[in-house]
Amino acid sequence: MKKRIPLGIAALALIGACSQEADTLVLAESEGDLLTTTQVAAQIPSGLSKKDSTVLAQRIITDWILRKKWLALAEDNLGNDLDSFELSVQQYREDLLILSYKNRFASERVDTSMDESVLRALYDQFKNELKLSETVVRASFLVIPESTKRWEQHKKALTQNTIEPNKQLVVFASKHARLQRLGDTTWTRLEDVMNAMGVPAYNEDNVAKAGITTWSDGNSRFIVCFHAVRKAQQTSPYALVRPALKNILFERKKKELFRSVEAEMISDKE
Repeated sequence: MKKRIPLGIAALALIGACSQEADTLVLAESEGDLLTTTQVAAQIPSGLSKKDSTVLAQRIITDWILRKKWLALAEDNLGNDLDSFELSVQQYREDLLILSYKNRFASERVDTSMDESVLRALYDQFKNELKLSETVVRASFLVIPESTKRWEQHKKALTQNTIEPNKQLVVFASKHARLQRLGDTTWTRLEDVMNAMGVPAYNEDNVAKAGITTWSDGNSRFIVCFHAVRKAQQTSPYALVRPALKNILFERKKKELFRSVEAEMISDKE
């Protein structure tokens, strides 16, 4: 049984009606369509407070009424243009279905493993076009209190770029470092490294140089080893662009797959 109630108390009615399985309340009517508790309740997440549920329900009801009003006006006034809209919607639906299926089809049939030598060859082919827009570095660093003693004896260990950093350096860092980055490092934007060290302002030409760089700001001492530096407009390191290269090869494999499948489709038709 459907009961129609005034819009002013519709949201409140929804909260009380959630437990009324036998009763479906009509919360709003617009342009001949009805909005029921079941429809609105399906859009309200569980766990909301009664107050939040009421606010959200009122918004859903209002949006539904306005949508119906605008839709009616559009249909009444667009006239012959409606046919072109229907055609566009149908074409969009078909395109979306085809794209979704082709993506699934490819994911099930295209080998995602990539030969490293092929990726390297692709990198060499396009390396002149793979320019960096900003400086990137591979860096290890320590930020320690200025008063820390015997820090110089650990400088050499900081230059080691291994997965397992020097044990003595790790002990020193755990005891004294305010901030640190040790071990096998990846290519990172210089700006991100400096921010991680708590250095928002710096002169790139003075800082970003391969090897050990140290300086003090009065309270902290910064000890940085740039294992490698690539400046803006230089060729991007292979490790940074490798994911993009894998995607390029995957897209090539997809095109080859679809070319083969579509050739069979045409052949079957003939």
